[in-house]
Amino acid sequence: IVVASRIDDAYIDEIRPFLNDIDSEITTSVERDFMNGIQAGCSSPIGAIATINENKLYFKGLIISIDGKNKQLIKREIPLEKVDGFGAHCADETIYLYGDLVRKIKLDLSKL
Repeated sequence: IVVASRIDDAYIDEIRPFLNDIDSEITTSVERDFMNGIQAGCSSPIGAIATINENKLYFKGLIISIDGKNKQLIKREIPLEKVDGFGAHCADETIYLYGDLVRKIKLDLSKL
């Protein structure tokens, strides 16, 4: 469970440490940062999953053309202590490597 709240909500700030799962918070943040970096929404055939095992974060990002004929998978790992900005970094790398596919997906989605 990841607990988010309004800024300066004293009650939530007090109970959050007891409810929040830090691994879920980290993995969800990396996944969201990746999706935001690519500017992909829920209707995009673009996905991300991050997992944590033995003090490392493992990331997979997948982009698939609208017709399903072209797909690209990016897999990366990083020590947990270096995870800040990792989702955005993976997005930047994906755009660098597969920017044409990302742009085509966005164009095709705009026509739907």
